[in-house]
Amino acid sequence: MNADHLGFSGCSFDDALCGFVGWDYCYDFLHNEFSGPDLRMREIYRVLRDGGRVGLSSWEKQADLDWMQDILIKHFPSIHAKREGESSEHPMIYSCENQSGLEEILTSAGFSNVYFIRETAEFVSPDEETWWRQMKHVGWHRYLEEIGAEALSRFKQIVFNALQAYKTDDGIKFSKTVIFSFGKK
Repeated sequence: MNADHLGFSGCSFDDALCGFVGWDYCYDFLHNEFSGPDLRMREIYRVLRDGGRVGLSSWEKQADLDWMQDILIKHFPSIHAKREGESSEHPMIYSCENQSGLEEILTSAGFSNVYFIRETAEFVSPDEETWWRQMKHVGWHRYLEEIGAEALSRFKQIVFNALQAYKTDDGIKFSKTVIFSFGKK
């Protein structure tokens, strides 16, 4: 549901889980500072009973998305240049959340006993076409549409050729790291 406006009375729950919402709407993880008010965490805090717990899952690192960003910028630098005020280190698709930023978000909302668990796993796509479809579904479609059909066809072949470096007998492998963050009201 919409974490900005949870439709429950205050103090309704013992636990709240919030997965991959993207805290970059209110927090700049590159500079580790708030860029606006955090309505989501305030709402989560509001619906928890005293002693209630929150659990968050956030992407810290997605090697496939980082790789795709690098290859897209290499071949179409103007696409990234259109994003005002962002450095080249700032990811185009996901917020690359980090432990220090998540800790500040949780403690600023009033949570205590904050702790983290980090997990990295290999993700496998069976072939290039499947991997390409996955990239389009996670947000790259809005950038790829800017390229134009002819250039996109050439770019897709460049990507498929470059993907061979990540191909194994099982398929195309990239690692992803998730941070699980917990706090107590």
